[in-house]
This record gives sequence, C-alpha cells and structure tokens, in this order.
Amino acid sequence: VYPFEAVGIEGTKGTIITNAVFRELIKSDKILVRSQQDTARAIEQIGLSQSGHCTDDTCRVQAGKILKAQKLIMGSIEKLDVNLYTVAIRVVDVETSRTEFSVERDCECSRIVEVRNLAKKLTREEILPYLETGKPPPKKEGPSGGYPPSPSRVEEAVPAAGPSPPGMV
Repeated sequence: VYPFEAVGIEGTKGTIITNAVFRELIKSDKILVRSQQDTARAIEQIGLSQSGHCTDDTCRVQAGKILKAQKLIMGSIEKLDVNLYTVAIRVVDVETSRTEFSVERDCECSRIVEVRNLAKKLTREEILPYLETGKPPPKKEGPSGGYPPSPSRVEEAVPAAGPSPPGMV
C-alpha cells in the first residue's frame, strides 16, 4: 500500500486513509500485504527519503519492484469543498505499470472519520474482492451502488486491463 496523496488537505489525513486501507487489506488470508515500514524502506532505497514519498507513478512502481510486489495499491483523498471529499483507490500491476482496477467515490462528509470509513468500505467491498479473485465485484443495486448518495458524480469501479491473478500487494 503506497501512501495516499492528500490534495487540498492539511495535516496527516492522507496517512489516516492509508492506514485504514492497509488495516482492511491485512484482514485477508488470501493476499500478502507488505508492511508500511517495508514500503518506507523501499522509498529510501530509491533515494527519495528527503521528500518522504514519490510524486509520480514511475517512482511508485519502482518502489513496488524493490518490494517484489505484484500489485501496488495507491490512491488519493481530495478536498473539493468545505464538506466534499473524493476518495480514489486503484490497483496497479507492478510489472506492467498499468492500472488494473480503480474505484472513486465522493463523500459529503463533515469529519475525516466519515472519509476514512468510506475508504475502508471501498477497500473491503471493491478493492479486496478484486485482489482476491482478479475480477471486479458484482455491482450493487441502487443509484450509488449501495454507498451514500453524493452531491456530484459517482463513478463505477472500472477494470483498466485484463485481470491478473491475486498475489502479493
């Protein structure tokens, strides 16, 4: 799990979301999730310890290769307005550098705990099933796929390329 970007947000909110996603993923007995400390060491190995993180996908995939990971989970949390956030999570194949699967939802949230809960739900109900099976999860009934309605777009989870077998993340 690569540290999530926090756009338009001050403080440690990106870390809060990264930690929530990590904790959801490690609940699975079907995939091996590398520790956050391993990820930090891989970033240091490619000479990025001064900035603390990579700023582009090429660098992130390089960190995934150092970790010998098959998949890399990365994402962002963006503050769009006073109480409007977007949570985006994607699965990237480390070998090809292609996004295989992604999901994005808007959240009309007044507290970061609500944003965190949305990230956990997306991980548990969409990202984890994809990692375990290599297939997108079945669509849920309702206008927003079972998620709270958002004031703007609600995007569907979209596989970007053919699925790969589950493995180390």
